Amino acid sequence: MTENDSDQDKTGLLVRKMLEKYDGMTVSDLVAGKIKPYDLQPLMMKAFENIVAEMRTSDVFGKYQNNDLVKPSDVSQKEMARLDALIYGLVPEDFEGIELSPVCPLGINGTLTMTNQKKILSTIRNTEVNADPTTALAIESAKRRAECLKSAGRKDEKVSLCTSHRSLRLQKYQEGSGFLQHFRTFAACTAGKDSGDKKFETDCMAEHIGLYLDLLEILSHSGYSPRDITVRISDIRITEKIIDISGKDRNELALNTQTRDFKPFIDCGIRLPETVASPRMVEAELADEYGIRTAMRFLERAEREVTDKLRLSHPEVNFEFDLHRIAGIGYYENLCFKITATNDRGTEYPLADGGMTDWTQKLLQSKKERLFIGGFGSELFCGNFKGL
Repeated sequence: MTENDSDQDKTGLLVRKMLEKYDGMTVSDLVAGKIKPYDLQPLMMKAFENIVAEMRTSDVFGKYQNNDLVKPSDVSQKEMARLDALIYGLVPEDFEGIELSPVCPLGINGTLTMTNQKKILSTIRNTEVNADPTTALAIESAKRRAECLKSAGRKDEKVSLCTSHRSLRLQKYQEGSGFLQHFRTFAACTAGKDSGDKKFETDCMAEHIGLYLDLLEILSHSGYSPRDITVRISDIRITEKIIDISGKDRNELALNTQTRDFKPFIDCGIRLPETVASPRMVEAELADEYGIRTAMRFLERAEREVTDKLRLSHPEVNFEFDLHRIAGIGYYENLCFKITATNDRGTEYPLADGGMTDWTQKLLQSKKERLFIGGFGSELFCGNFKGL
């Protein structure tokens, strides 16, 4: 008996046991999740084994030609490798670069970010294809922070990780948006213990934004043409308050986070300005009216400790405070940022994004844990910012 025959016998035995165990159940029971994942796996494996056994080479070729999920990128791999080399030449030495697996534990995005599982490519082996390198970095950071917490001398130790990785998401993007269903990004995260007085948050924001601004400056002298670079700082708690007051549909907002010129709060009586040059421009009475005084004070601190310093080192960059930000609802915890730039054709793209999350708090069940994440759309940049 060959090893392959032995595996088939084991699979067949498991399938027979599962069919007996769940005898009488219907498709509705399957959809409702009443079959446990570890029982479902051998059933699905056998089903796909039988499906593939009936397929011809021409069937596979046809699927390759008609499925956007499997098509290669239009951007040269050599081009992206050169960009990765530039990035890693700038990344601080305390950031460890790691090579992620192409799959993650099933449910990592749904439980940490409340992402709808319909947007994630789930597999029959209780994993899901990587849809966000920052969640994968977060779970590895939590694992390493757990090791730190076991030692009295390492409890305050930070974990800083980064990666360049291809991810896949199932939602369709607006034609001409520049966004693809599978794409390469550079991502970085800093995990650690609350250092008090919001110092962890502002220090990390300054470091992460500074890295991406340094990168864009180097790229502007390396054959690329990012213009009108703008950093927009937000506190997602402000958006949460506006949504509650305006009654806007969160699902609609989530579907339009990358839709150009989508401004859901402009015509619904919200008096809070969309963007301001400084959070101090928002009157205290207006902040109290919307219940955002704490968030506005946090933005004022971010201005003093982040943007004021970065303005000195990057005088050519525009800095704003976005009070209507919708991207990041259910994702960021409070402070977050977005960096945009315009290419030679006059189109503005969001290139870098990041902020504070509660993911390591959830993973380690500790309110003292902190995690700042960020990412740069390296493939998006390569494909749209090469100088004309």
